[in-house]
Amino acid sequence: MKIPVLQIHGLNDRAAGKVGLRDSWNYVEKGYTLVSVLYVGHDPHHDTTELVNSTMRIWIDFREQEHEIGASRITILIEE
Repeated sequence: MKIPVLQIHGLNDRAAGKVGLRDSWNYVEKGYTLVSVLYVGHDPHHDTTELVNSTMRIWIDFREQEHEIGASRITILIEE
């Protein structure tokens, strides 16, 4: 993919599990951000709506400023 990607993954995901994360970043050419959320399953957007919404807002703001600081990969671990 040639666009920035934000992947929010619940670490208790039984559908995709940790295998769903394996090498995801290798398919993204232009900025990959992984947010792993402890104690959350397959639907973090339902289980932690406000967390997902605020993470998306922060990520969008960061992407807009990315060219100024030159970062290309960020990993964030959030413990609810």
